[in-house]
Amino acid sequence: MKLKLRAKLTLSIAAVFLFTYVFIVGFIIVNTQHKAIEDATNIANQYALRNANDSKALLSHDLGVAGAMAANIEQYFQESDSLRSMAILKVLLGIVQQDDRYHSTWASLELNALDPAWGKKFGRKRYTVYRSKDSVVDSLNLDGDKVGSLYHDLKLSKNEEITDPYSFSEYSSTNKDDVFGTSVCVPILIRGEFAGLVGMDIALNNFDFITQIKPYEHSTTFLLANNGTIVAHADKALIGKNVTEALGNTEQSLAGSISKGEFFSFQTTLNKEEVYVSFAPIQFGSSIHPWALGTIVRLDDMTTETDRIFTYSIAISIAGLLILILLIGFISGKIIEPVIHTSKLLKELSRGNVDSKRKLVINTEDELREMADSLNFLVDSLEQKIAFAVSIGANKLDTEIGEIEQEDKLGMALLSMRNSLKLNNEQNELRNWFTKGVAEFSEILRYRDDDTDELYFTIIKNLVNYLKANQGGFFVLKQAENGESYLELMGTYAFERKKFIEKKLAIGEGIIGQCVLEADTIYLEDIPENYIRITSGLGDAPPTSVLIVPLKLNNEVLGVVELASFNKFRKHEIEFVEKVGESIASFIFSFNITSRTKRLLEETQKNTEELKAAEEEMRQNIEELEATQEAMHRIHASSLQNEAILKAIMEGTEDGVLVLDTNYTIVALNDEMKRGFSGINSTLRLEANFLQMLAEDKDSWQERCAQAFAGNKLNFNSDNSTSTGSATSFKLAPVQNDKGTIQFIMLLMHKKTSELAS
Repeated sequence: MKLKLRAKLTLSIAAVFLFTYVFIVGFIIVNTQHKAIEDATNIANQYALRNANDSKALLSHDLGVAGAMAANIEQYFQESDSLRSMAILKVLLGIVQQDDRYHSTWASLELNALDPAWGKKFGRKRYTVYRSKDSVVDSLNLDGDKVGSLYHDLKLSKNEEITDPYSFSEYSSTNKDDVFGTSVCVPILIRGEFAGLVGMDIALNNFDFITQIKPYEHSTTFLLANNGTIVAHADKALIGKNVTEALGNTEQSLAGSISKGEFFSFQTTLNKEEVYVSFAPIQFGSSIHPWALGTIVRLDDMTTETDRIFTYSIAISIAGLLILILLIGFISGKIIEPVIHTSKLLKELSRGNVDSKRKLVINTEDELREMADSLNFLVDSLEQKIAFAVSIGANKLDTEIGEIEQEDKLGMALLSMRNSLKLNNEQNELRNWFTKGVAEFSEILRYRDDDTDELYFTIIKNLVNYLKANQGGFFVLKQAENGESYLELMGTYAFERKKFIEKKLAIGEGIIGQCVLEADTIYLEDIPENYIRITSGLGDAPPTSVLIVPLKLNNEVLGVVELASFNKFRKHEIEFVEKVGESIASFIFSFNITSRTKRLLEETQKNTEELKAAEEEMRQNIEELEATQEAMHRIHASSLQNEAILKAIMEGTEDGVLVLDTNYTIVALNDEMKRGFSGINSTLRLEANFLQMLAEDKDSWQERCAQAFAGNKLNFNSDNSTSTGSATSFKLAPVQNDKGTIQFIMLLMHKKTSELAS
């Protein structure tokens, strides 16, 4: 059997090799050249694609800078014009100064985005900053956008763009086009609407590094814009020209394929040499106008190395054939027997029958021994993995698989499966723990009563116990009568004993007060000295960690929970407290609304009662006022009547009548008194001071008036007499009001002839 197999092996190999040798050599000769060109073209294509990505990275960086500039400028749209202009120019100046390639930066902003009252779909304001000294240009365009212009097209498409190359002036104050470059353009979109365009003008001479890229010794690499313009080329005379002109217009569809962003290649004759030309597209941003990277390789360069390798291969093949024929006979005998045993073992393994009793025993020190050892190791490894898989199937996820190599895909897959199952179990446990806790606290908050102090204690107690912490405090945000907010400690829990502590904290005071200001969770493992200590009957000690969580509802902080523990809080525990904190904050908010509503209802009821009492009092006052008005009407009527009677008396009597108030002002006077009273500076009149009008005997009159105001009645005669021989007598009497108070005095003057006087 051994000889038969060895002879068969020897003759088969020799016959097949000799039969195919001629065919293979002929085939190699025919196809090597084609294969060499194909491999070389693949290499050239890979170079083109890789270098296209390098060029894309540089242009994409510029697009990223323009995009950042657009985002930065967008935030100043709502500012005042002066502030916006100052900020935008500052942004443009910062960008143009950060890269020597940037000759200018600019921004064109739609007026209807800056000022909604503009009311027109066109009109824009442009800011430009040049690298030169005359750097800032600020202009206003109130006309419509030119159809077909770059700005008009980008306004409609809202795409990013890197324009086709053009020449522009290095300085804003000159008109000579001394820089060959392009413009990077990024639109500003506000809520999806076009609000302006920003960008920078870039010199393209920095792409000269592309000409140094040479997949082969005499190859040429060049950069093209979307319209086929050559941007970078080893031959500087071709920069700015169209690629069809540089290639002798050998491809009619060349420009179209470049503008569409297609990867394509072809063979052609250039300068009387056969060359291979490939074009790799360069896509950037959201632009629909890609550029391209072109590579030109001489076919002779592509096949030189392959020809040399082919010659060596033929020589080595002939030598190898001779050696192989000699060795086949010798080696076949050594190989056959172990191969048969190996074949049997492999068949058993292929059927899944793994048994260490079937391992190979080969004593030779060669590859057959190594092959046998490898198969034996495989058997041991498979038995180990089967045992591991059985343990995993029994949900013993802590079972170790033993030492395995990184290349052991089966072992790594089983280990990954074990880890995934273990992680999934842990996540399920954490998820169940989280869900159960949230449900428990929701239940506590749902069945609350009016005893909020007890409820707050229940919340902090359950929170401490659920997290296996050691201490906890519950602070609620309240408002003083002066409107100032503060934190009040409403519940504490430590070692299953309730602490009745009255404590208030101002907003911003301590770490807890700072938590309210920042409205964010604070987790401490480096605890400040004497900040807090956990006490028990055996002593006290500082905690390992402190967790302070704001109780927020719609980003409004309504309270704070502080927890201290000898253990470190894990991430899911912190997230749990934050989640429960939202429910607690919702309860506090609801409780505050309910309390405020109850208080307002009580105040409304009290105000209603007070309003009813005020209405009753007002009704009584109105009735009293009406009665008073009726009395006033009667008094007024009586006063008018008395005034008429007094006037009739004063005008009808032949005696003079004069009435003075307490200031000696004349308040009543008849004509007889005006005509008959003598010894005055001028005629008596109302509203005049009686004493000041006296020309003589002023002190006597003042004394008499004072006696009358004191309640005395006086009768006296005047020493003066008229030219007709008449004499005058006077009566001075007090006049009282209805309360008995003397308000006036009345002077009566009576004239008599001398006969009557005697």
